[in-house]
Amino acid sequence: MANNVNPLLGFLTLENKINAAGVIIDDEAGPDIPFTDEEISHWSNPWKHTLIVKTIGKENVTFQALENHLQCSWTRNGTIKVTDMEDGFISVQFTAEDDYNYVLFQGPWKVADDCYLMLQRWRQLFSLTDENRVVVWIRILKLPMELCNKSFLWRIGSTLGVMLKVDDGLSCLHKFARICVELNLRRRLASHIMIRGYRVNLEYEGICGGRINEAREKIQGRIEVCVEDLIGERVQGVKTKELELCQVMDNISKEKHFQRQVMESDLVLKQKYLESRMKELELKEKQHEDWMKKHESKKREFEGQVNELVSDLLSQQKHFESRMKELELKEKQHEGQVKEHESKTREFEGQVKELESKKKHFESQVTELVSDYVSQQKHFESRMKELELKENQHKGQVKERESKTREFEGQMRELESKKKHFESQVMELVSDLVSQQKHFESRMKAVESKEKQHEDQVKEHDLKKREFEGRVKELESKKKHFESHMTELVNDLAFQQKHFESRMKEVESKEKQHEDQVKEHESKKRDIEGRVKELESVKKHIENQAKELESKCCQFVGQREKFISKVREYESQMKMLVLKKKRFKIRMKALESKEKLLESRKKHFEIQAEELKSKEWQLKEQVKELESKEKQLDDRVKEFESKKGDSQDQVMLESKVKLLESRKKHFEIQSEELKSKETQLKEQVKELESKEKQLDDRVKEFESKKRDSQDRVMDLRPETDGHTLTVKVVSS
Repeated sequence: MANNVNPLLGFLTLENKINAAGVIIDDEAGPDIPFTDEEISHWSNPWKHTLIVKTIGKENVTFQALENHLQCSWTRNGTIKVTDMEDGFISVQFTAEDDYNYVLFQGPWKVADDCYLMLQRWRQLFSLTDENRVVVWIRILKLPMELCNKSFLWRIGSTLGVMLKVDDGLSCLHKFARICVELNLRRRLASHIMIRGYRVNLEYEGICGGRINEAREKIQGRIEVCVEDLIGERVQGVKTKELELCQVMDNISKEKHFQRQVMESDLVLKQKYLESRMKELELKEKQHEDWMKKHESKKREFEGQVNELVSDLLSQQKHFESRMKELELKEKQHEGQVKEHESKTREFEGQVKELESKKKHFESQVTELVSDYVSQQKHFESRMKELELKENQHKGQVKERESKTREFEGQMRELESKKKHFESQVMELVSDLVSQQKHFESRMKAVESKEKQHEDQVKEHDLKKREFEGRVKELESKKKHFESHMTELVNDLAFQQKHFESRMKEVESKEKQHEDQVKEHESKKRDIEGRVKELESVKKHIENQAKELESKCCQFVGQREKFISKVREYESQMKMLVLKKKRFKIRMKALESKEKLLESRKKHFEIQAEELKSKEWQLKEQVKELESKEKQLDDRVKEFESKKGDSQDQVMLESKVKLLESRKKHFEIQSEELKSKETQLKEQVKELESKEKQLDDRVKEFESKKRDSQDRVMDLRPETDGHTLTVKVVSS
């Protein structure tokens, strides 16, 4: 593989060798990136419901127009994501499996009159250059009846390609069977299959199989001619490159001889330079030994300072532990108080339950009185308004309690500020330790940098280097021991601080819960006491009203006879309404029978409309086939005109073109006739819809009349019920 730099474009181009079959040969194999089957299956999950679409026909259809068309026609239950790919391919990703199956099996699809869509399923490690597949519905003509089952049809589809679906209609008992298969267009399409010597023909919906096979044979012949031309050109190129290589080899031999002479002169100069460097290294080594002695004395001073800091940290740790013990004692005392409060709350809850039982008993008596005398409800509502006023007063008391809780929160914030001050002191100590450690590390880094400068110079002096490395290792081990000791101390402090913070948070949460429970119990106790007082006052008021009602009952005895006479009059009116209701039901039944007749006519009309749609679809398919054939003939005419072939072939093509034009005109006439029939049917549909609307209006009128009559009946019923109730009360 040769590399060339394009000076105008500014990027690197790669030239590969091509063999006789036209396949690229790469001399240097690239790196192989590994992955497992589980990984590729996991990565492929989002692309499971994806179709690869190729537009055939019109080339001026924009991606935006195609995306809008697919969004309108392919989205039913979910959404789709359309992505533009290279060479006119697009990928359509579905969120709903129902939409995916609908688009895959309900083809063929088209965007415009001259633009068709070729579909293929997405698969793992999909490549546009290697894949040339299409999903097609195949018709199996004149299949024997005993072989017309899903298992045998699935076997036929799997031999032709990748089997996807069998048509659920199974129309093979009448005309043909339909199967959906994913075909590889690089292979020759089968025009028929053999079943024990019996020939069964195949038809591809939306694809002309014979023309595809002819085109494939012609393309294969052209490929062979192109490959032969390429081989001749490559042979000439190889010969010219062999001559160039011979010249290059001569130049390389001359360059090697010159380089040897230069290397010999360089070696003499390097030997002299090394001798001078050796003398300089010996002087620097003596200076380094003096510096190491000074460093050891400073190291001892630093270790003394570290020991003092460790003792200070231990004393602070003991003080911290004593504070923790004091907090634990306070926590235990608080738990004892909480238990006492819980026992008191239980006693209070027992009293509350007794009051609630008394309240329920009293409420039962109140409900009996209220059910007998509905007029007392208005007075009770006025009492409820008074209760709302008292609740507003209670809310003011609650706000006072909230102000007290805020004061308590201020005290808690002061405690937190003290806690933060203690944490800042601990952090200052830790920062001092870290700064000293960084200073020591910087000194050590300076030592290491100087050691690295002397490593290249001291390689020849093995004995002195070993002694120096031993000293450095001792220093590093002491440094690591010191760092580990410091990290342990810092970790212990951080752990104890976290433990203290968690214990403080637990204590604060328990105190808040305890205070909330106390407030809730106090508020409940006050509410219950207020309710008991109110209920007692209500009871007295109701007893007074009961006495008044007993006096009024005596007055109602005289009105008994008047109510009985009115009840008899209402009963006679009810009988009249029942007769009217029966007549109305008879009319409704007659209307329902008429409505059923109209529905049967509507269904018959819908069946006729579906038959016309099926005929229209068949005609559209014929139009598509004729258009595809016409395009293929146009392409062949252009090829023959460019090549300027024989006159006989041109005459044959012209005759075929004329035949196709005549067929096209005949088909256009048929399509115009169908359009006229379709307009007539639409007019009939509009007439039927207008009749349906008139019937619906009549039905609505009858329903409104029915509702009016029912409302009248309901208006009469409660009055009679009320009078009968008053009669029962008076009699009791």
